Amino acid sequence: MLPFESEALREVVWWRYVGSAEGQAKWHAHIIVFFMEQRPSLRRCEELPWHLRKCRKWTTLRNVLVDLRTFDVMYNGEQIKGGLFSYWRALVRGPLYMSDEIEASIVLQSSNPHEPELLAEFSSRVYNASGPRTGSSDALQKVGASKSSAILTKSATLLPQTGNPLPRTYTSPTFSINSEGLPNKSIEYYIDGETIRESVGETGKPYFVSISGKSLEDNVEMMKLICKG
Repeated sequence: MLPFESEALREVVWWRYVGSAEGQAKWHAHIIVFFMEQRPSLRRCEELPWHLRKCRKWTTLRNVLVDLRTFDVMYNGEQIKGGLFSYWRALVRGPLYMSDEIEASIVLQSSNPHEPELLAEFSSRVYNASGPRTGSSDALQKVGASKSSAILTKSATLLPQTGNPLPRTYTSPTFSINSEGLPNKSIEYYIDGETIRESVGETGKPYFVSISGKSLEDNVEMMKLICKG
């Protein structure tokens, strides 16, 4: 990938996963230089825009994306077509029309050291739906043990509710339908520390709570309870 491939690649991996932010920026820049000299290819179209975005080189990123051959490769590549649209959205929504200094200033002004960290890493793009099989910690443990990349609870209401009278589900070998009426154990159950610990276990997977208040006031109250937790 770079001159002296094995040694350089080893250093790239070091700085990417272990080194300082300055070191990472250095190697992003090295990789940009390398791919800028290459002809449009699937590998170049996967790597170059990503590293340009990391280095906040917005004008260069735009110029790369408007190159007709690059656009053609990305648009017709099933795995990177979505990336093309993602990069364009990132450009159109702001960075392309402001200087790096202004953008950095906006980021600094909008950050609050007391705000919780809301970023989460996923092992894949798939996780469970909030539904009939996510109502208890026992059920959520099974979700955690599956290949789901996260754990999403049953939609919670402010107070517990039993839902519609039985029978309320129908299953077949190929599908199921239900009219459960949202039976759940209430928001307090799903945000309780013990419920979360039992559900997540040792998986370390992100844990999300779905809420479905009967009114705006219910949703606001549930959000307050979540924030207190």
